Amino acid sequence: TMVQELDLDPKGTRRLPTNPSDVLVQAFMGVDVKSGQERLFVEATGPWHRVTWLETSMMQVIYESFFRRRMRERYGEEDEHWYAKWLADAFVRGARSVLAAGESKMRGIIMTGRRTGGLALMLLQGMFIHSNLKDAAGKSLSLGTSSVTAHYWLKDAGV
Repeated sequence: TMVQELDLDPKGTRRLPTNPSDVLVQAFMGVDVKSGQERLFVEATGPWHRVTWLETSMMQVIYESFFRRRMRERYGEEDEHWYAKWLADAFVRGARSVLAAGESKMRGIIMTGRRTGGLALMLLQGMFIHSNLKDAAGKSLSLGTSSVTAHYWLKDAGV
C-alpha cells in the first residue's frame, strides 16, 4: 500500500506519520499565499523515496476531477458525450506536433503526468508518436513517455 494513513482535517492541522517509515496523506482547506484564496491542499508526508512517486499519482487524480468538471461545463454534456470530441481535438494537436518535430529531425518524448487527459490519451499518443515520428531510415525518433503506467502498458502491447 502506498499510503498507510489518511487524514481529512478541514482545519489543516498538520502532523507527521505515526510511524516514521509510513506515508501520511492529509487533505485540508487553507489560504493560498499566491492568490490569497482558500483552496484545497493535499499533501503527502513520509520517506522521500515513497512520497515522490505518490505525488504524481495524487496530482493526476485531482487534475482529472477538475478537468472532467471543467469539460462538462464547457460542453454542457456528460463524459460519454464530450470526451470523444475533446480526445479527437487533443489527438489532432498531437499529430501536428509530430509533423513539426519530424520536419525538425528532433527526437521527442511525451511528457505526461498530472495535466493529461487521461490514460487513453497517453496510450494513443504513445502509439501514434512511436509509429509516425521517424527519421529518413524509418527509425523511430520517439524517446518514449514520462508515464510509467503508459510505458509498461505500451511495452506489454509490443509498442
